[in-house]
Amino acid sequence: MQRIRHNYQFNLIRDAIGLLPVKVKPYLEVVNFVIDYNPYWVGFNPPKETGDGRQYCQTCHCVDSHYAPDKKITIFLFSENIKLYNNPFNVIWHELAHAIHEQLDHYNNNWIPITDYEKQDKWGYETFACSFVRWLYRDRELDDWGGNQELQREYDKRPIEFFDKLLMKAVI
Repeated sequence: MQRIRHNYQFNLIRDAIGLLPVKVKPYLEVVNFVIDYNPYWVGFNPPKETGDGRQYCQTCHCVDSHYAPDKKITIFLFSENIKLYNNPFNVIWHELAHAIHEQLDHYNNNWIPITDYEKQDKWGYETFACSFVRWLYRDRELDDWGGNQELQREYDKRPIEFFDKLLMKAVI
C-alpha cells in the first residue's frame, strides 16, 4: 500500500533514499509509505497517542509488519511534521532506520542513548534510529536531534561500528 498524494512527496522520499549507501537499499524493498493519510482511514489501528502525548494520526512513525493489515512495514509521514525538521531527510531516514531495525529482528543493542528523546524509550528503538541518522552525518553538521558521528563516538562508538560493518561507510 503506497499512499502518496503529490509528486513532490514522492520526490522527497526518492531523494532521501537516493542519498543512502547502496547496502541500505535491499532493506527498503519491503517498506510502504503513506503520506498525509490518517492511519485509521487506511486500515491501521495504532494506539491513540505516542508515549509522549503526540497523536499517531499526526505523527511520523513506522509500523512493524505484524501490526500492518498487509503485513508490510509501513512508514507514515505527515507534511506538517516534516516541515518541523531542519532537514526533511532526517525524519525519513529515522523512520527507515526503524524499518531496518525490524528486519534485524529488533537487534538488541545496549547502546548509550544520547538525547532526551532516546532516553525516554526503554527498548532502544529510538537509540537505534537516532544512531543511524548520526551515522549518516559524518561531518560536524548536526542532525535534527543534535548529533553527528563525532558526538556519537564521544558517547558510544558501537553504533558507528555496527552500521559501518552492516552497511559500509556512508558517503553523504
